[in-house]
Amino acid sequence: MALPQDGRVTVDIEGVGSFDLVPSLKLARAVVARFGDPFKAIDALRATDPDAYAFVVHTASGGTGKPTEKMTEALFAAGVINYLNPLTMLLLSLANGGKLVSADADAEEPAEGSPGNG
Repeated sequence: MALPQDGRVTVDIEGVGSFDLVPSLKLARAVVARFGDPFKAIDALRATDPDAYAFVVHTASGGTGKPTEKMTEALFAAGVINYLNPLTMLLLSLANGGKLVSADADAEEPAEGSPGNG
């Protein structure tokens, strides 16, 4: 499983294949329709719901309709928790136009001449 680069994620699911997951408007709309928002989708992943994992992988890889039972079973057998971090990063990128959210995105630069921490 590759870490996201520019919001994209590649996951390998034994017995099913490798999937390139793309944060897209189509995925954002599907996530909102199914879960309400990306944060509720992340809650479903944190709850280790195998159907949520399969939905995100299937939809982000361009699939339409429902994911196959084979994919859901394979994710379950592999341990869905192993996919939590990359799929969470993918879902968070939906709120940022498909780009990774930087850890210091909310940090503000102190104004010149203002007293900082040092």
